[in-house]
Amino acid sequence: MKSLLDGLATVRIPVPGLHELVARVPLVVDRPTPEAAVYNFIWLSTPGTGVVAAAVVAGLVMQRITAQQLGLDPTLMAAANSSGGVMGKMIDAQSIVVATAATRWYGHEGEILRNRP
Repeated sequence: MKSLLDGLATVRIPVPGLHELVARVPLVVDRPTPEAAVYNFIWLSTPGTGVVAAAVVAGLVMQRITAQQLGLDPTLMAAANSSGGVMGKMIDAQSIVVATAATRWYGHEGEILRNRP
């Protein structure tokens, strides 16, 4: 099953300026062989993505059942929960630290967390 899913969910990206420019030569192989420089992005196997996908599916099933038991619209409840999850992810401390590091705005994490519109 893993091979099937990886085959469907893999994006292969050759690295420009490196792909097949380095070769394995005799003593390592029988004849010179270009070495592939390809980044295989397997989104189902990338750490975290498979777990997130499974959690989303499980959460949606549980939300639907709960919404039906409470007499609420399951679509509306799923949308509200998804929106809340996205907002929570945007303002969580880890995302703020990653953003400040990516923009080289070191040491301003607390300032961002304290800033209220």
